[in-house]
Amino acid sequence: MSVLSKKDTFAPVGSPPEAGQTATLLHLRSDTNELFGHPLRSAFVGSPYASFLLDANGTVMLANRRAQRQFAPGTDAADIDMRGTTFADLTHQTPEEVFARLKAASSSARANFTMNTGRKRQTPRNLDFHVAMLHAPGQSTPIYHLTQDHLTSTVDALITMNGRRLETHEKLTRLEAQYSALHQVMIATEAYAHTASHDLRTPLNTLTGLLQIFEMNFGQELPDRAVEYLSYMSRAVAQMDTLTGDFLEHARSAAIELVREDLDMTAMVKNALDDLKGEFEAIAATCEIVGPPVNLCAEPTLVRMLVNNLFTNAIKYRHDARPLHLRVTLVPQGDAPAQMIVQDNGMGFEPGASEAIFLPFRRCNTEIEGTGIGLATCREVCRRHGWSITAQSDGHTGSIFTVLMTT
Repeated sequence: MSVLSKKDTFAPVGSPPEAGQTATLLHLRSDTNELFGHPLRSAFVGSPYASFLLDANGTVMLANRRAQRQFAPGTDAADIDMRGTTFADLTHQTPEEVFARLKAASSSARANFTMNTGRKRQTPRNLDFHVAMLHAPGQSTPIYHLTQDHLTSTVDALITMNGRRLETHEKLTRLEAQYSALHQVMIATEAYAHTASHDLRTPLNTLTGLLQIFEMNFGQELPDRAVEYLSYMSRAVAQMDTLTGDFLEHARSAAIELVREDLDMTAMVKNALDDLKGEFEAIAATCEIVGPPVNLCAEPTLVRMLVNNLFTNAIKYRHDARPLHLRVTLVPQGDAPAQMIVQDNGMGFEPGASEAIFLPFRRCNTEIEGTGIGLATCREVCRRHGWSITAQSDGHTGSIFTVLMTT
């Protein structure tokens, strides 16, 4: 067994070597009894793995450069002399716990300590060390040789990383299955919406026609209260018809296949204005388009749905005291996403309702007839494209809707 040479002595704990002593030089006796001195010490000091020699009390007798850089308390200097430092001061264990772990290592040749690491030695890490017990001639107590076990730490890290990779893969598989199921539900929902809209509109159209015939044939003979009730019924039927149409449009916005095409947003805005030309002329509304052309890749049907709903919302919530004026500002993509800003001078909404107005069937102004679906459809169109839409208002001078569009 390799042992310390009789020629070797160690300086007193905490003191530098004295003249005539081969302090901290470790010589191991080989099978040929040949002594290896300074070269072996140099190999120990320059080892890439943090290593310590501890006496039986757990005091550092020698630490190599890697250990000094990694564990020396309160300094980053590589030439700090750690001799005389109690090993427990470098750990989160008490001296008693350190001693117990060193004793236990006599059979397992391994020990684990929570060490202070990092640039300021304030980051605790659980580290494994290989432990060898060396016996010096003439001494009854052993010397402990500790070498950091990087291999075990690396293997543990790889095992942990592989476990997380498998866990992530399983989550991704579950998400893909959920997405597929959700997509099927959305397709079924759209089919249901089409069927429901058609089935509801047929009796609604019949009821609308009958109410009109009834009013034409018997309206003059009805008392005022009956005429009023007849008006209520007509309005309710018209509102039901609008609701079914809006519900169908919202379902289409969530389920229509997203086939992107190159679009000119200026042209899309002009097309929306053409669609609503009659409504704009009826209320003497005006619209101006500001900014250079903005080209992006998007689903044309959904984008037209988005712009139409924003314009329809402005018409619906216009202010009685002033003609409606829309200002559509287009901002091309630069360092930030492209933008479409739709500003009106209508009634506006309470500043605290900037999120609530995008909820389905949520109407913040109950004095205006509506279904509360239009702006929810706008947000759904933006979500499908990976865009965002926000709204702001002071509650008096109108509203501003901003769509951030990534191309």
